[in-house]
Amino acid sequence: MKPSISIVALLAFLLIGYPEAHADSAPSMQEKHNTNITMSFKEPEKYDERNLVVKFAPDAEPALKRKILQGISAQELDSTINGFTLVSVPSGSDLTALSRKLLKNRAVELVEPNYEIKSTFKPTDPAFGKQWYLNKISMPASWDITKGTAGVTVAVVDGGFSMVHPDLKGRFVHPYNAVTGETKLPSGDHATHVSGIIGASMNRIGTAGIAPSVKIMPVNVFLGDAADSYWVADGIRYAVDSGADIINLSLTTDVYSSVLDHAVKYAASKGVVVVAAAGNSHSSKKFYPAALDSVIGVSAVDSKDQLAPFSNYGSYIDFSAPGVKIYSTISQGRYAMMDGTSMASPVVSGVSALILSKNPFLKPAETMQILKKSAVDLGTKERDNKFGYGRVDAYNALQNTPSPMSTVSLSAKTFIEDGKNQLDISFSAHKNTYVSLYVKDGKGRIVKKLIWNKAWSGGKVSYHWNGKLDTGAYAPSGTYKIYAKASNKKHKLYKTASVMIQDDILPAVSFSKSSLVFSPAVKTKLDIPFTLNKNANVTAAVYDSQGKLIRTLHEKTAFTGGTQLIAWDGKDGGNKRVKDGIYKLTVSADDQEGRPGEKNSMAIAVDTAAPAATIAASSKLFKMDGKTKLNAKGTIKETARVTVKVIDTTGTAVKTLVSVQSWKTGTSTIAWDGKTAKNTFAKEGNYQFVLEATDAAGNKRTAKSASFKVDDIR
Repeated sequence: MKPSISIVALLAFLLIGYPEAHADSAPSMQEKHNTNITMSFKEPEKYDERNLVVKFAPDAEPALKRKILQGISAQELDSTINGFTLVSVPSGSDLTALSRKLLKNRAVELVEPNYEIKSTFKPTDPAFGKQWYLNKISMPASWDITKGTAGVTVAVVDGGFSMVHPDLKGRFVHPYNAVTGETKLPSGDHATHVSGIIGASMNRIGTAGIAPSVKIMPVNVFLGDAADSYWVADGIRYAVDSGADIINLSLTTDVYSSVLDHAVKYAASKGVVVVAAAGNSHSSKKFYPAALDSVIGVSAVDSKDQLAPFSNYGSYIDFSAPGVKIYSTISQGRYAMMDGTSMASPVVSGVSALILSKNPFLKPAETMQILKKSAVDLGTKERDNKFGYGRVDAYNALQNTPSPMSTVSLSAKTFIEDGKNQLDISFSAHKNTYVSLYVKDGKGRIVKKLIWNKAWSGGKVSYHWNGKLDTGAYAPSGTYKIYAKASNKKHKLYKTASVMIQDDILPAVSFSKSSLVFSPAVKTKLDIPFTLNKNANVTAAVYDSQGKLIRTLHEKTAFTGGTQLIAWDGKDGGNKRVKDGIYKLTVSADDQEGRPGEKNSMAIAVDTAAPAATIAASSKLFKMDGKTKLNAKGTIKETARVTVKVIDTTGTAVKTLVSVQSWKTGTSTIAWDGKTAKNTFAKEGNYQFVLEATDAAGNKRTAKSASFKVDDIR
């Protein structure tokens, strides 16, 4: 896969032991580069004589890197591309000698020049034809399917851009100047022309882009007519990190660059499609980055599907596209014809943008397969070195692009909710996505999450819904919208379907407990949880053990379905606290249609009496020898939570022997070894055991033993 800017191959690689190697035998991407490779800088116009690109070993510490660079009087300029560092060297330096010196360090894996990159377009008569290539690649029929979406972004890594061109204004996002590190970009014709081919607006003026609704990310890597491999790689890195889905590289060089190779591999690892021009030298020699793996290399054809006389060809060509007399946008609001593989590359990028607009979840390999399956075969049957797999065709490509997700299918448009029926919901989603399925009410609120961010391997998603909401209650009658969502890290799509719910459920009240205990002397109110199976009007009342009404707490009060609370302060209708005893809370509900449900009740024991409790030491004298223990017997008359402590004469606890332990009615024995909470022996003096008992209602009783004396006889 290859680009359309011609990066003039700057250096010749000289393999030690192979002295006859020269610039025309630049290593392919598959060759393993190692520290035995040095370089011959015979064509200084092809690289920056003040820079080197150095690849350090992954474990090289920053201090070691600085020491190595100081050894050749070099300074680090940038290291934003993982593993590669751009360095400056003193003016007039012998770069070959410096590279050999650097490679003597085991921490240095590779050194190469900072290659110059040039544009390859060929301007022609602006009056000759208008966008003939759009019919050639079946655009009118394609636009009936999609004109692209703003959710897809194509990065144009190129030269200057006309940011205010009337056909491109509003199309640009996240501009970046790799040369300056700023967002301000110079103006220029080439990148503007490329951008117009991809995404010129359909605004009834000028030209129409192949994907007029996508976003374009303008990335400048040129200073005037020159660029270099490091800044192109930096532009690719920026585009990937800024969310580009496709990167167009209408630039080229005839020399392999490790830093460019690294950059396009990084793009591929992040799921970004990279398209590049083959170059305009009418040569079968490999040109980069088009000849790199993971890059779609594009040759140029004319209106008769003949290889353009200037177009490169060879084993690295993946597709061909129109590249002769291409009419598009240029600077200062103008339009012009241009020739070049620089123009063919954005045709493929634009078609790829339409594919991803239809299905944004496709991986680069899947996009590549769609382009292959859809291409118009030219030349010899199947793939050849002139046209690759053929000339791209947008309509065929969109026809072969699978939908990312289907419509939402419901088993019924009206769902009768009776507690037994189920609504069957299904949709299909692309593989390698996360799927969600949820329900929104008439106010747009999510009321039920059926499936939430589930990793999906592709195919049909199904769910059977009984009408219950996240609250646990059944949905009231009304219109609801079912949302299906498919997403990945960059994109998300939705499909919806509406359903009318007819609620035939009778209201029902349930309690999680059959009884509660309450002490109005301890708590100001008792919150009684209950569950309502649907929105309803609730009546709640308290009765005594004889069935006499004590107090009405709610009279047909509207409650929403789900878990709710009823509060009682332990008082009767006359606002007087009730006597201790057993009471009954009865709750009934009528729904919005007036249909009554069955009543349900629970018992409430009102208990304000503290539990009876005593504690006594087994002796009034404790001779503490480090081995003997002093026992105490604690007695309670009802089940309670018990804490037992030893306190001194000031009432300070020196040791907790039992902490909030459940005791049943009866007597329990506790032993103390004389040690404090700090695990030191207590001082001689008088002490007491203290027992605190708290019953189920929260009533508390504190009992103390008679005082006992501690003598230390250790």
